[in-house]
Amino acid sequence: MKPIKNQSKLTFVIPAVVMFLISLSGCSKKPIDSENLNISANDKNAASTSAITVNVKTDYGAVGNGIADDTDNFNAAITAVHNAGGGSVYVPVGTYLIDPDVSINMKSNVLLDMVDSLRIIKVKPTSSERYNVIRIHNRTNSRVKGGKILGERYSHIGTTGEWGMGIGIYNSTNCRVDRTVITNCWGDGIAVGSSDKYSAIGQSVNCVVKEVRSRNNRRQGLTIGAVDSLIVSYCKFMSTNGAAPEAGIDIEPDNLPATRIHIQNCEIAYNDRSGVLMVKNTDPSSLISQVTVEGNNIHHNGTWSGEFTRTDRVKFYWNLIQNNGQNNAFKITDCTNMVTTPNSY
Repeated sequence: MKPIKNQSKLTFVIPAVVMFLISLSGCSKKPIDSENLNISANDKNAASTSAITVNVKTDYGAVGNGIADDTDNFNAAITAVHNAGGGSVYVPVGTYLIDPDVSINMKSNVLLDMVDSLRIIKVKPTSSERYNVIRIHNRTNSRVKGGKILGERYSHIGTTGEWGMGIGIYNSTNCRVDRTVITNCWGDGIAVGSSDKYSAIGQSVNCVVKEVRSRNNRRQGLTIGAVDSLIVSYCKFMSTNGAAPEAGIDIEPDNLPATRIHIQNCEIAYNDRSGVLMVKNTDPSSLISQVTVEGNNIHHNGTWSGEFTRTDRVKFYWNLIQNNGQNNAFKITDCTNMVTTPNSY
């Protein structure tokens, strides 16, 4: 058989072309790994294929010594990533002083990657009655991962108010908080819903709170307001004390529905009053419906393990309920379609 002409040259040219293409792929911007972000098939657009990563210290000048105010550095980094089409703001180990009256303002399609609790957000003392250390309002596909928010309840300058939040999510879609520790806040560890103050009027939709540790906050471990589809899983809401209602979890929408909520595999313990509190007010637009609380360890809460007022279609079952006030009983007022069995005691 007649040999192929220039066969020896082809042998070397083809591998060279392959290696050239591989080298080009290595020079492209690295996308966010959707598997590592735990992004579901329904919200993979949270990770842009052209996502960038910036370092809040080396790229945006944050100091991280617990003395210098790093609020503006965080916000500049977040804005730059958002303007570039989305990606991550990486936070190295350090203690970052943050002004809660300014807030770390999250943007759409941005991940604040604080990795673990060695990244500390130290809250600057204020006299304000209301603030959010990290605020997500009117956003889509915004995420906070890791970090520890160290609140200022013991150095708070004022004496009034109860709305100093560690993280606030308002009128936002496909947003989530993962593995963040939130402690010693003037108000709630975390709040999800809507907010007139920030012109974020509307339900928060398809949000996730997972593996959060919220403890020793004054008013609530977690407040749930106006939401449609919220998953709360593998969290700890503990030792809430100081400002009523002092619950581990409080579902209390003002004038919009709180619906399709699933609270599972959490520990809710040592809160001064109820473990889980649900209160619908008398506004006809308010609603608490289609809530499932299952597989949780609810123990050593001061009054009721569960307290429910004017709810509909709530399932509170398959929980371990021990050593709560009122002999582990529930308080149920004007509720419809309520299921409270089976539970273990």
